[in-house]
Amino acid sequence: MADAVSADNRALNPALGKKLGARNPPCVTDEISNRELRDLKAKGQLLRPVVFIGKEGLSAALIKSLDEALGHHELVKVKFADFKEEKKLLTPQLAEKVSAQVVMRVGNVAVFFRRKPVPPAKSPG
Repeated sequence: MADAVSADNRALNPALGKKLGARNPPCVTDEISNRELRDLKAKGQLLRPVVFIGKEGLSAALIKSLDEALGHHELVKVKFADFKEEKKLLTPQLAEKVSAQVVMRVGNVAVFFRRKPVPPAKSPG
């Protein structure tokens, strides 16, 4: 019984309290604690938008741009210049395409987070 409970707890997203599905890969979401999520939200409010979603929508160029921005900064703010009515649907799709987590969505702005991979440690030699 304890194994079933611990397995179920590992499958929960600690930030959202929902089971992880195909849209939330475990490597992206299960490492973020509630405290870290709160800190990311605070930092995200101070950021300026780096990526803007315009007439093209979720184009390959936009996804590439967001992917590069997340690679450099980890925390990126995106502004919906167009497609404002579809932002509730587009935000999770965009997060899935770049393997990131949505930290928050307020108004026409969304903040995404993707932890930088830890480089392998060099062995002394």
